[in-house]
Amino acid sequence: MGIELATGRALADILGGMRMVAEGVGTSAALLALAREAQVAMPITEQVDAILHQGQSPRQAIREIMERPLKRE
Repeated sequence: MGIELATGRALADILGGMRMVAEGVGTSAALLALAREAQVAMPITEQVDAILHQGQSPRQAIREIMERPLKRE
Protein backbone atom coordinates (compact mmCIF):
# COMPACT_ATOMS: atom_id res chain seq x y z
CA MET A 1 0.00 0.00 0.00
CA GLY A 2 2.66 2.49 1.05
CA ILE A 3 4.89 1.86 -1.93
CA GLU A 4 1.95 2.28 -4.29
CA LEU A 5 0.93 5.56 -2.63
CA ALA A 6 4.51 6.78 -2.88
CA THR A 7 4.50 6.20 -6.62
CA GLY A 8 1.50 8.47 -6.96
CA ARG A 9 -1.29 5.94 -7.40
CA ALA A 10 -4.69 6.95 -6.07
CA LEU A 11 -5.97 5.22 -2.95
CA ALA A 12 -9.15 4.08 -4.68
CA ASP A 13 -7.14 2.44 -7.47
CA ILE A 14 -4.87 0.65 -5.01
CA LEU A 15 -7.76 -0.60 -2.88
CA GLY A 16 -9.65 -1.74 -5.97
CA GLY A 17 -6.83 -4.10 -6.89
CA MET A 18 -6.25 -5.56 -3.43
CA ARG A 19 -7.62 -8.77 -1.99
CA MET A 20 -6.33 -8.11 1.53
CA VAL A 21 -7.31 -5.52 4.14
CA ALA A 22 -5.15 -2.41 4.11
CA GLU A 23 -4.66 -1.76 7.81
CA GLY A 24 -5.13 1.84 8.85
CA VAL A 25 -7.08 3.06 5.84
CA GLY A 26 -10.42 2.77 7.54
CA THR A 27 -9.26 3.56 11.04
CA SER A 28 -6.97 6.57 10.73
CA ALA A 29 -9.80 9.11 10.90
CA ALA A 30 -11.42 7.38 13.88
CA LEU A 31 -8.08 7.20 15.68
CA LEU A 32 -7.49 10.90 15.13
CA ALA A 33 -10.95 11.74 16.44
CA LEU A 34 -10.22 9.79 19.63
CA ALA A 35 -6.81 11.41 19.96
CA ARG A 36 -8.27 14.89 19.61
CA GLU A 37 -10.97 14.08 22.14
CA ALA A 38 -8.28 12.92 24.59
CA GLN A 39 -6.06 15.88 23.65
CA VAL A 40 -3.24 13.59 22.53
CA ALA A 41 -0.96 14.75 19.72
CA MET A 42 -0.43 12.13 17.03
CA PRO A 43 1.54 13.87 14.28
CA ILE A 44 2.46 10.72 12.36
CA THR A 45 -1.12 9.49 12.35
CA GLU A 46 -2.23 12.95 11.22
CA GLN A 47 0.10 12.73 8.23
CA VAL A 48 -0.96 9.16 7.40
CA ASP A 49 -4.58 10.30 7.41
CA ALA A 50 -3.69 13.32 5.28
CA ILE A 51 -2.05 11.06 2.70
CA LEU A 52 -4.93 8.59 2.68
CA HIS A 53 -7.91 10.93 2.81
CA GLN A 54 -6.81 14.46 1.96
CA GLY A 55 -4.50 14.02 -1.01
CA GLN A 56 -1.31 14.93 0.83
CA SER A 57 1.80 13.74 -0.98
CA PRO A 58 4.01 11.34 0.98
CA ARG A 59 6.97 13.62 0.33
CA GLN A 60 5.16 16.60 1.87
CA ALA A 61 3.99 14.48 4.82
CA ILE A 62 7.56 13.47 5.61
CA ARG A 63 8.66 17.10 5.30
CA GLU A 64 5.98 18.21 7.76
CA ILE A 65 6.97 15.53 10.28
CA MET A 66 10.68 16.30 10.03
CA GLU A 67 10.28 20.08 10.15
CA ARG A 68 7.86 20.30 13.06
CA PRO A 69 9.14 22.15 16.12
CA LEU A 70 10.98 20.02 18.65
CA LYS A 71 9.25 19.51 21.96
CA ARG A 72 9.20 17.03 24.80
CA GLU A 73 6.84 14.15 24.04
